[in-house]
Amino acid sequence: MSKGMRIASWVLTIATVVFCSCTFLVMFLLSFLEESSNLVWSTIEEVLANVLIPVFWVGVPLLLIACLVFAIIAAVRKGPEIMRTSRAIMLTYKLGMIPFFFGGATLELACIALGFHPIMPGIGWIIGLMLAVAGWFVMLPGSVWAMATAIQLRRCGLISAGEMAAHIVLQLFFVADVVDAIIIFARSSEPKTTPPTTPQIPA
Repeated sequence: MSKGMRIASWVLTIATVVFCSCTFLVMFLLSFLEESSNLVWSTIEEVLANVLIPVFWVGVPLLLIACLVFAIIAAVRKGPEIMRTSRAIMLTYKLGMIPFFFGGATLELACIALGFHPIMPGIGWIIGLMLAVAGWFVMLPGSVWAMATAIQLRRCGLISAGEMAAHIVLQLFFVADVVDAIIIFARSSEPKTTPPTTPQIPA
């Protein structure tokens, strides 16, 4: 992996994490500003609603697609420097997205509760399903980086084919993907080597 590709991968990863994390911040600000009639706050609300929200709807999918493409490239290429990069990006993405998915889980619980409402039964479950699908696609780029790391571990002979397959499957599920990413990160740490001892020749 070239230096330019490594830099681009890091920029895309950090930008994706920041954009997704800011989504809930903007939603919170909008819900807060709806209660205010102050002109300044109303102007801020208008800017957030008319400028930032469309940017999120367009920018986040583009970032996710770009991040996914770079992760796939890392999975198919060979070289020890690829594993070092993929393991670091994988953990950054997975841990950095925890606030986003925590907020998503909160919304999911609210949707499940809404599904039991007598006036609109099941509507909350449909919304929750849509949110879960969207969240899964947000999770996917980080999971592919984790899969790329597992593939590189297999190529280096550090894990078996069965373990690699298990890591790939676990990366498709919420929560399990984060736990598995930490395991992959530990498994892909640089092995400690001890300097060889020179045999002593008896006098």
